[in-house]
Amino acid sequence: MRVVRVVRVVLAVVVVLIVGCGEDDPEAAPVTTEQVTATTATTEQEQEVIPGLAPVDVYGNLEDRGWECDGPISREPLDAFDCFLDGSLAQVTITTTSGGDVIGLFGEVYDPVDYEWLAFLATAPYEGSEPDAARAWVEENVAAGSGEETFGGVTYRLESSAEFRRLVIGG
Repeated sequence: MRVVRVVRVVLAVVVVLIVGCGEDDPEAAPVTTEQVTATTATTEQEQEVIPGLAPVDVYGNLEDRGWECDGPISREPLDAFDCFLDGSLAQVTITTTSGGDVIGLFGEVYDPVDYEWLAFLATAPYEGSEPDAARAWVEENVAAGSGEETFGGVTYRLESSAEFRRLVIGG
């Protein structure tokens, strides 16, 4: 089982590298988990947590829907949970402080058939969340691949290139 996960991670990294090669715009290149960690924190004390959201609230719901998740994985000064959907290039990274407070959710998909997972991720159950409004906003904007909105005090941002769509929540 562990070998399957390692192979899946290696394949995802290879795809990210291949898809990202030749891009002149570094902001358009796919994100790696290491980049997520590096760009989301310089120190834990500077991070705003997503209130009332625990990692299990996200990875538990994903695992219930067939995703495989690993974590916490230490990426000083933060930790992360990486989730992958079998048979797809869809991935979700949950970034947390070492104390387990969620500071960011990063969902990335490469196939329009997987856009629904970004809409699902938008329904994360934190204090003050607006899951219906957040889901509707993602569904309305994911094809365009850009935009920013705030729901319950947490910022949601859609990013894209020709190859992928990314939803960043918090972080």
